[in-house]
Amino acid sequence: MCFGSRNSRGPRRQSPGRFLANLDIVFALITLPLMLDATTCLAGKQVRVGLYDLPPLSEMSPAGLNAAGDTQEASGLLPALLEAIADKAEWDVIYLSCSRRECLESLSAGSLDLLVAAPYVKDLARTFAYTRETVIPTWAQVYAHGELSVQSWFDFNGRAVGVVRDDPYNAEARAVIERFGLTCKFVEFKGYQEIFSALQNSWIDVGVVDRFCAMSLDMGADILRTPIIFAPIELRFAVAKGQNEELIATLDYHLHSLKRESSSVYHVLLNQRFGQSQQFRLPPWVFWGLSFAGGFLVLLVGANLLMRQRVSVKTAELARSNEDLKNELILRRAAENAMLESNRRFHALFEFSPDAIFLQTVEGRILDCNIAAETLTEYGKDELLQMSIPGLIAEDPDDHLKIPHLWPGIFPPPSKQLRA
Repeated sequence: MCFGSRNSRGPRRQSPGRFLANLDIVFALITLPLMLDATTCLAGKQVRVGLYDLPPLSEMSPAGLNAAGDTQEASGLLPALLEAIADKAEWDVIYLSCSRRECLESLSAGSLDLLVAAPYVKDLARTFAYTRETVIPTWAQVYAHGELSVQSWFDFNGRAVGVVRDDPYNAEARAVIERFGLTCKFVEFKGYQEIFSALQNSWIDVGVVDRFCAMSLDMGADILRTPIIFAPIELRFAVAKGQNEELIATLDYHLHSLKRESSSVYHVLLNQRFGQSQQFRLPPWVFWGLSFAGGFLVLLVGANLLMRQRVSVKTAELARSNEDLKNELILRRAAENAMLESNRRFHALFEFSPDAIFLQTVEGRILDCNIAAETLTEYGKDELLQMSIPGLIAEDPDDHLKIPHLWPGIFPPPSKQLRA
């Protein structure tokens, strides 16, 4: 046997099949000591089993009943499976016929050792110990008279609904109707066959029937199966808590082994009674509904991804535009600062130059002058701004030398024509 690889390149990943096989080995190692001990203690034990009519899963044969009410004549998938396990465990099984409620009460009181087809309900799990292994799942199926169209729970409003008195589907149907705020008239019957008879005679409008029972009962030609199913239930074996729990350990061990092997008596019995191994199968409309929802989800995810991609592209473009605008603002601010600095320097050079500087128009009108110009002309700045350069050259003979005297070499001497 090889426990590792010669080339150690990290841990080897186990396949799902190997992982499940390892779980089965662990389960067998845990339950094997309990099963062997229970088998040793229970060999030859007389086991009183409560059985109620739930065809084709469990059914009592009236011809085999004795005065005490117990019988060895039981038929159906669950009694056949229990007897196969009892043969291996060497149990002496005695069946007791009772209604579902009577079976539960007798099991709780200790009058029964084991209950077949016990519905696994959380409230009952406080009183009873169930097998971990589910024998078979089932659910409620709604049937209606052929003249009615019943497609949803809202079509129950104002209708007469047939239910079985001690059936768990009875309470579940009432709870659903109450949650939807509908008004219905519930009519209770002793069994599912009575519901089909009442539907056939139009005494009720709709009926709630277990899906397995509907397979073995006579529905009638005018009764249709609606698309409404509800209340899935796991059927298991059960005992009273604190009593006969060794039976549960033995049943769990054998059920686990039988369900693993495709050729075991468990699968053979399923094939004989239902034509194939009955696993939980959803109706076709559920499959199409899930397919449509899955396709819509794929389209929604694709549209979301496409929208995210477009948003990412637009966001990137906007980010680039913002970055360009930011750089442009920085450049403009730098240019403005440079211009302000240049103007400041020009103004300082203009104002504080030792030479007289005038700014004039083409016509000679003075626009601005510096301090040296004021000192040279002996005029204030406000006065100079009201004058022109030619005006500073006086035409008066007494004053015509004023400016040339002050500005030697700047202005030429007045012409003789001016002196004349």
